[in-house]
Amino acid sequence: FSVNLLGSGAVTRLEAEGTSYFLFGKRSPQMAGVGGKVEVIPQGMLSKNELSKERPLDKTLIREAQEEIYKPTGKEMDRSKARFSKMALVMTPYWNSVAMDYLLVLNDEEWIKQHERKDDESKLYSKLTPKNPKEHSEFYAVPNESLMEFISEHLEAKDEENKLGVATRYRLRNYFSLVEFLDGE
Repeated sequence: FSVNLLGSGAVTRLEAEGTSYFLFGKRSPQMAGVGGKVEVIPQGMLSKNELSKERPLDKTLIREAQEEIYKPTGKEMDRSKARFSKMALVMTPYWNSVAMDYLLVLNDEEWIKQHERKDDESKLYSKLTPKNPKEHSEFYAVPNESLMEFISEHLEAKDEENKLGVATRYRLRNYFSLVEFLDGE
């Protein structure tokens, strides 16, 4: 019996402009299997060289945050502005795999200002256009008070391209379970 380490991903909360935003990305159409899907960012696969490192899933999250959140801005991630904590180790029996889900909190006022920004007519979120749209054609900065409505809109989307990705659904479920647990203490 063997188990495969797949990777890691996070529900990312950006603290900026006096608001808590949750970050989502719409995958670029050329991304095989996930093109057009709306997903939490960052998330990605474990690379071969990370296997030899201590805490490989943590390293994967940091690399993916740099690639998906900061690289499109041309900036490096300032680790002093980032906190991450583990939410859940996700086991997928179908693939004999495990992945780690995190909560990533960024206190970075500048990040949101580095994108072309357009507020959605419904005022649910701000649409941000990355300068280097390799993995994501657009980002969504969703205020905390609009999160449930945004999720509902993308769960029930008529076209497959605007639906929440499968991994994102699991990560959000883990996030809300954690919030519910912490609220109960």
